[in-house]
Amino acid sequence: MAFPLILVFSVIDLVIFLSLASHILSHLGLSCQEEELGLPKGSVRALIASSLIVIFAIMTIYMQMQLSASPLKDADGNILRYDNGTVIFYEPSQDKKDFVLQTQTTISTLVVAVAGFYFGTRAVQVAQGSKTTAELFIEPSNAANVKNGESLTIVVKPTPTDVAVVASIENDTSNTLVQEDSFRWKYTPSINKGKTATITFKMPIYDDVSPKELKVTVE
Repeated sequence: MAFPLILVFSVIDLVIFLSLASHILSHLGLSCQEEELGLPKGSVRALIASSLIVIFAIMTIYMQMQLSASPLKDADGNILRYDNGTVIFYEPSQDKKDFVLQTQTTISTLVVAVAGFYFGTRAVQVAQGSKTTAELFIEPSNAANVKNGESLTIVVKPTPTDVAVVASIENDTSNTLVQEDSFRWKYTPSINKGKTATITFKMPIYDDVSPKELKVTVE
């Protein structure tokens, strides 16, 4: 009888603790309105997973104790003994053993499922949170003027920085765009004065990143 009472009062204590924590966070203005009980995201799932693991451990110990031989007692709770003073023990029935084993199997399956779901969800969240946002930055950003016979330095910075960037030119057929280092390109126009060439930079590995166009006009 003591074991069920311990579990019941443990659940009650947990609810009281969660309510108190929710009230404190709400008072401090730190509650998350979109989450359960206003607690930080994932708190309830973590408590459920950890509680089930602890309950499983406690019930395993308790049930194993029920399978062991125990002293036989009378209606008043006194241990029965033989005439020579030897304590009388009794073995649990086969039905009781089967019930204990089936209960342990059910609880262990539940614990594994919940723990696997929780840690699996956490792994996905971490992977999504650590995913790098791909971007492409160029300077000048969209238009530039260059004097006839001079060169233009273009700063190209991709994110991540180790991603390859390719470039193409329209309205200028000569090979006058050169990558000097990881982030700098040099363009020497070969078009006539007053004409405009369009340079397009893009990251082939990221299809969702829009190419950057730079229009260069020769003065």
